[in-house]
Amino acid sequence: MLRAYALAPFALAVIAVVVTGCGPASTTGDARPPSPAVPTPGDAMPSELWTDRTIFEWPGSSALFAEHCPSDRAAHLGDSVEAEDVEIIICATEIRPVVGDGSWRYAVVHRVTGGVEELLAAYAQPDDDIEVDICTSNYIDPGHVWLHEPDGQVATVRAPTDRCHPLDLATEAFRGLTTVLVAEERLDQPSTQLSDDTGCPDDWLDVLVDPADDHSVDQPANPWQLHDGHMLACTYQLTSHTDRGQLIAGRRLDRATRADVNRELTQATIDESCVADTHSTFVVLAASSGFVQHTYVALDGCAVQQNLARWRGTEALRALLD
Repeated sequence: MLRAYALAPFALAVIAVVVTGCGPASTTGDARPPSPAVPTPGDAMPSELWTDRTIFEWPGSSALFAEHCPSDRAAHLGDSVEAEDVEIIICATEIRPVVGDGSWRYAVVHRVTGGVEELLAAYAQPDDDIEVDICTSNYIDPGHVWLHEPDGQVATVRAPTDRCHPLDLATEAFRGLTTVLVAEERLDQPSTQLSDDTGCPDDWLDVLVDPADDHSVDQPANPWQLHDGHMLACTYQLTSHTDRGQLIAGRRLDRATRADVNRELTQATIDESCVADTHSTFVVLAASSGFVQHTYVALDGCAVQQNLARWRGTEALRALLD
């Protein structure tokens, strides 16, 4: 019989609870459940990047998730559940490198092998509804769980919370779990091998495809210089019927090349005939970390652009970046 649960507006969870006997057999050794703050080593949870994907991109198309954790609408447990009556399953997504094939996102299901009593006791605690003046901005995993009843009904259950975050007791109980891998499913490819090797995104919006705004008195005579840190030169090829280029090459600019590029940027000039540019390949010059002004250079066109300002670049500049 499905118990009564108090619905609450929480979404995008990462854990499941299944009645004893309903979960698949395990396939790996013990591992602890994932934590957004502390990545988990080991074969069962190999990626430190999974939290970015799990929390904000619930993979509704995953067959594994459809079976073990089909809903992301959570309720409070409301009363205690005996440890011998349940088997706890953790669902998560991981981003892993695949040798020679970039990085792939997987739906992964784990079975809990330790800490069940502590988790169920902690999750049965009531919410703390005391008003607070302000909530801290640090993210804490909501620790949602799925209860699979013997009659096949499933309820999604969350950790008890205060007005801001899950209660410490529930968070500690979740982090104290140990698990074994049950099954996994490949979902999609967040990045190609070329992107992983170069640090360049796989695609980029082509800002040069539209005519630049009318040149104003505020536009400098030449583009701004590249900064003195690490710079990436990412090359993109336009495909038909799209305004986004696909990555075809990428490299870091050494100090000497960066100086040569800066020299040629001083030779770029305002040219009304280059307001509209026709090209098929462009380079994005960007910092490898932090925020720095992006510079766009058409390799088979005329334009150099920063923000909404556009200049005519030199052939020498394009040769340096080609």
